[in-house]
Amino acid sequence: MGVTVTTYEKDHIPMVKAFNERLRRKGESHQFPESHISDWLPPRNDSRLRQEYFVAANEAYVRGGYILKHQEFRLHGSMKLIYNMQSPISEGVVDPAYALVGAMIARDVMRKAPLNYTLGMGGFSEPITRFLKGMRWKLVSVPFYFRVINCNAFLRRNAFLRKSPAMRILLDLGAFSGAGAVSVHAAQFLVGQMRACAPGRTTEIEVGDADVDAVWERVKDRYPLIALRDSKTVDILYPVSAKRFHRKKVFVNGTCIGWVVTLCTQMVTHKQFGSLRVGSIIDCLSHPDDACTVVKAAAAELEDLGADIIVANHSHRVWGSAFVMNGFLRGPSNFIFGASTELAQQMGTLESVSREIFFMRGDGDGPINL
Repeated sequence: MGVTVTTYEKDHIPMVKAFNERLRRKGESHQFPESHISDWLPPRNDSRLRQEYFVAANEAYVRGGYILKHQEFRLHGSMKLIYNMQSPISEGVVDPAYALVGAMIARDVMRKAPLNYTLGMGGFSEPITRFLKGMRWKLVSVPFYFRVINCNAFLRRNAFLRKSPAMRILLDLGAFSGAGAVSVHAAQFLVGQMRACAPGRTTEIEVGDADVDAVWERVKDRYPLIALRDSKTVDILYPVSAKRFHRKKVFVNGTCIGWVVTLCTQMVTHKQFGSLRVGSIIDCLSHPDDACTVVKAAAAELEDLGADIIVANHSHRVWGSAFVMNGFLRGPSNFIFGASTELAQQMGTLESVSREIFFMRGDGDGPINL
């Protein structure tokens, strides 16, 4: 086969384009970036937060590739550089002659970055998830929470529930009669009655915001594993120039208790959300005791922006309770956290810490589907 894993260089671009075309012709929708430098997280002299691209190639062909995200984390009270393997892809998914490329990529990842995690992946049945399980990675589901705002729109325009003619008729009847809206609102009302959340006031997050830094210093050791979330990191991941990000600080009695980053996106033929306007809570931070107030402020912001439905993924148990207290329901999750053997060992028993670690959509390859 003569393939080796190497840094993605400019000269590889024509070969990557040909690789993507071969995948498309055989029905594979996943594609590898056709630029050798990340648009989202390019190398920066003043930051360890960046993406590197690698390809499995010989002199004439690219047969696979992966992305390695570098980011600082707080792990049991110490700062460590931890890596996120993203978008691993092999021509072996469409051509058995290259079945070994996936294993070659995995070995290269672990050689370069033994402290590694993956996030997302589409569920436990996906090939990448099964492969990582075979590599003895530890895998857990990151819970999914949703709150319906516009019930009629949800019943008529979501794609996930409307897969069969019978379900479409049933949902349309529920929307027409009003019974569907009554049922959804009743379920959300009942789950949200555990206790009231304190109200918060919101203002914009400024560039280099000192309040964001203060929140990080106050809460960084409340979570056994959490990515660095200081103002510099927030500004890189969710730049103020990208108007799609709604960046808010949350105040109670004049003190900034936390912050949140949200999106509100009009979907078009989305495979789950259909044509709904989807509000998403992609990142946030506060002390766990203040989580309920931060979620309340985020949901109010997204409701004001016209969201039909609000969604979020969060690994931490207290934050999960905060979503429930705000009327969110828990749904099936296809968002998986995977830890390499070395990372899992340093974390401790994953089964015992998986609901204490802090992971959201923003900790992976960005809110690319939201």
